[in-house]
Amino acid sequence: MASDGDDLSAPDPSEPQAPTGSSQQPQGSDDDASTQPQPAPEPQPAPDDDQNADSNTASGSSTVAISDFDYQPGTLTVPAGTTITWRNSDVAAHTVTADDSTFDSQRIAPDGSFSVTLDEPGTYTYHCEFHPNMEATIEVTG
Repeated sequence: MASDGDDLSAPDPSEPQAPTGSSQQPQGSDDDASTQPQPAPEPQPAPDDDQNADSNTASGSSTVAISDFDYQPGTLTVPAGTTITWRNSDVAAHTVTADDSTFDSQRIAPDGSFSVTLDEPGTYTYHCEFHPNMEATIEVTG
């Protein structure tokens, strides 16, 4: 039985104390750099994918919107082998007709689409047969 002066729950100051769960390194040790807060890494841009296909540069596939009697974007740059899809969200029918006859969609009804894969590097200008003021350009890089 313990005497009145002994408190069994209090630590004995002459005994070494166990760590309390926090692993701290003494200051000045070689491990200081690993215990110091580090700045967050810089955010990196997401790789191009089909979700980003409406941008001016894409790989694999790309989409051109037809709306308000215009092709959007008006200039598109893509690598060779890219499949380009035109989606007509306008109220009128349109065509996607290459000036050099490389491709011709014929009539694209509202809510319709047309796709072509361009394998050869070069500049492709195209227009709408029904609305000659509608013109755009595709740059295909090697």
